[in-house]
Amino acid sequence: MAENRHHIGRIGRIACDVAAVVAALVAIVFGVNAAVSNSFNTTATTLQKNLATYTALVEGKSNATLSSLTDSQAQVDAQLSDAQNTHAVQLPHVRTTIADAVAASKKLDKQIADLKAATSGTTSKDANVNGKSDSSSTSDSDSSKSGSSASDKAKQKKLDALLKQNSQANSSNEDSTSTSPDSSTTKPW
Repeated sequence: MAENRHHIGRIGRIACDVAAVVAALVAIVFGVNAAVSNSFNTTATTLQKNLATYTALVEGKSNATLSSLTDSQAQVDAQLSDAQNTHAVQLPHVRTTIADAVAASKKLDKQIADLKAATSGTTSKDANVNGKSDSSSTSDSDSSKSGSSASDKAKQKKLDALLKQNSQANSSNEDSTSTSPDSSTTKPW
């Protein structure tokens, strides 16, 4: 009978040890998700600011430069990449939120690249979309004033197409923002 009590005590200790290990693993998973969510909120805020800066640049309402926007967006991409590295332990809603932000970030990356392509050759490296340059050199804007070439017209058409595309994207983003429920994670759309 004493041997039977000893056997039951051993099983009870093993069950307690297993429960402690499971509880520790659950705590680690939730801890990682909380850290990723906190970091993601900061990244999503920066992504939203980059979207607003891009829109302001395209509309000519910003003094920010395309190169500073590109640098900021590169940081967002790196932070989103880091957030995706913990994919295996992320809860489903965290995983999908990050995936949606990555998709929005890639779309913004493409729009920035298109804008760079449309404005290259007409402004200096640190110029904004309006052709205002941070440097004292104005030779690019002077040459564009002197005469309009076919390439300038093509670039202007491409810029107009980007403006139209961006305004359509912004209106669809505003529609989805007004219908989506508020959650604890900031979403860039």
